Amino acid sequence: MKLQEIKKAFEMNNDGAGFAWISQDENKNKRLNYRKGFMNVDDLIEAYKANNMKSIRPHVVHFRNATSAVVPELTHPYAVNSQMENELEYTGISPLLFHNGVFHNWKERMLDFFISRGVEIPPGQFSDTRFIAIMIATLGRNGLSLLNAGKFVYVSINKIDLIGDFINDHGILYSNLSYKGSYYDKGGRRSNEPSGPLSVNYNGTRLRGTDNSSYEPDDDELDNLFHDSDSEEP
Repeated sequence: MKLQEIKKAFEMNNDGAGFAWISQDENKNKRLNYRKGFMNVDDLIEAYKANNMKSIRPHVVHFRNATSAVVPELTHPYAVNSQMENELEYTGISPLLFHNGVFHNWKERMLDFFISRGVEIPPGQFSDTRFIAIMIATLGRNGLSLLNAGKFVYVSINKIDLIGDFINDHGILYSNLSYKGSYYDKGGRRSNEPSGPLSVNYNGTRLRGTDNSSYEPDDDELDNLFHDSDSEEP
């Protein structure tokens, strides 16, 4: 993303941000990575540059419009695993989940989920998306299509899956148009979608913003994830 795109997206969705990417070491072992918890745009841009994101394709960025507590821990993404981890930095093999939308009645559903399994609710702040990540660790990725809870990006070790319709704007897929400015309903109330936008930055035309589309970077692409780029800052 360009500097002005990041600033506009954060201006319209300023409850925190995070980003994720797939990497590969010298032995061709793939890893999933995220950095999140950026509560101001300057910190986000600094981290985006420090991790050389402008030259990494594909990668995913999320700008949060909160429906629950505004804290770094509830920015996206979340690791999808049975340990229910929620760190601000992650490198590993667990899938990563981004969300744009609302999962209604999630607190009641979360209580039912944990009671039925006879396990303790893990510590820390919760949102609908953190609960969905925990639930999908049990149900599997296909459960996302059944939730009727908006749009998702599911990053696994080999590909990035999109659930929902995304908007292609010059090679970046967005979950909504709030990065372009404010949108108002007839009553004059701001009506940006919660928890967005999501942007998926990619190279080429193999990733499309249609339901259940996906992008699968091959080994040659992963070998070149960290090449220098002449594109506009950042």
